[in-house]
Amino acid sequence: MTKATEAELGEIHGGMATWCKLVLQGVPLMDSDGNAVLKPDGQPWLVPPSSAHLNVIRQFLKDNKIDNPSTPKEIEDVVSTLPDFAGESSFHTNH
Repeated sequence: MTKATEAELGEIHGGMATWCKLVLQGVPLMDSDGNAVLKPDGQPWLVPPSSAHLNVIRQFLKDNKIDNPSTPKEIEDVVSTLPDFAGESSFHTNH
């Protein structure tokens, strides 16, 4: 077996970082058949990430020695990009 190149590892790392950012925006709600539940506008219904998702993100940050943003402004900037899931717990499907 050959070892991965630095470029390949960088691509994997970048993909993981992108996945983390997307998951924090919300995870598509899936029906019992594994299909995304869609809103009337055709977009997937997003729900908050599970504790398992958050644990993967936490470990990724920890492994990369990212403990916390250095200023309250940076924290505020990150929080302002996250969706507000309040009031989105009920949904209707045609299934």
